[in-house]
Parts: sequence; structure tokens; C-alpha cells
Amino acid sequence: MYQSIVAVNAIEEFRYRIEDGKVVSYDKIHCSTTALNANNLFAFAFMPYTDKFEDFMFRCKKK
Repeated sequence: MYQSIVAVNAIEEFRYRIEDGKVVSYDKIHCSTTALNANNLFAFAFMPYTDKFEDFMFRCKKK
């Protein structure tokens, strides 16, 4: 997941979005995914982008 979001942020065209019919370029793109929680149910997990893998992992492990 980290390497994917690094690639997305490294390529300007991957940071484009269409809002109100206009192309917008974002400085950073964050990611989200589904994760299995303690009750064996799926939940959404938001992971903010960071340049350092260690920071990304720390944020992902927070409960």
C-alpha cells in the first residue's frame, strides 16, 4: 500500500481529480482501504500520506 501511494504522489497526472467538471491537481493524495477489525467485520481505514515509511506504518498501526 505504501509503495502504491508513493507512486501516485510521484506522478502529477495521478494526483488529478475532476471536481465540478474541472480538473484539479492535488499536492498530496492519501489512501484508504478496508481492514478486518476485531469482530471479524470489515471497516474502512484511512491512511494519510507521508514521505517516510516508518511514519506511515506507525499511523497504520494506531487503533
